[in-house]
This record gives sequence, structure tokens and C-alpha cells, in this order.
Amino acid sequence: MQPVFLLTDLFVYAILLFVLWYMWHMRSDRNLRANWRLAMRRPVAMVSSMVLAFFLVVALTDSVHYREALPATAGQSVQYASEANSLLDKVLQPLASARERSYS
Repeated sequence: MQPVFLLTDLFVYAILLFVLWYMWHMRSDRNLRANWRLAMRRPVAMVSSMVLAFFLVVALTDSVHYREALPATAGQSVQYASEANSLLDKVLQPLASARERSYS
């Protein structure tokens, strides 16, 4: 397995690093912590943050790309596939390879 870094993946990683930095910064600022606590007491805010977290997890699994190693042949070095797959592709592979039995 060979890791692949796409430009869009780097943007997702940059957003994740910014969010982690902001959370670290928020820990040291008493006013920010109080504002976020007040905001998270509302049920709509909590549900919205859970939905946002779900989409962030999906984005992160879709931003980890790799190339699979091709079957080895004697006397040659390891060759990798030309197509880059993501972890989300690997998780959802049964859905992609399933055959639809009915059409609407």
C-alpha cells in the first residue's frame, strides 16, 4: 500500500489542524470556553455539532488515499495500481460491487 496525497486532502487536513488549534486555544481562554458552553447547552447546537462531526469523519475517511500493490511477479520490484482509492471506498466496496436487481 502506497499513500497518495491529493491537493483536496491537504485542504481537509489543514481544516482539521485549524480546528484542533482552535480547540487548544479555547482551553486557555476563559471567555471562549464560557461562550461555547453556553452555546452547547442548546439542543439544536448539540445536534448540529453531532451532524457536523459525522460529516467530518466521512470527509476524513474520504481524504486518506492509497494505491494498492499489484500481484507480485518473480524478479520484479513491487508495482502499484494506477488508481488511488480512499478508506471510504474500501469501507463502501460491498455497495459499489453489489448488483442492482430491480430498476425503478
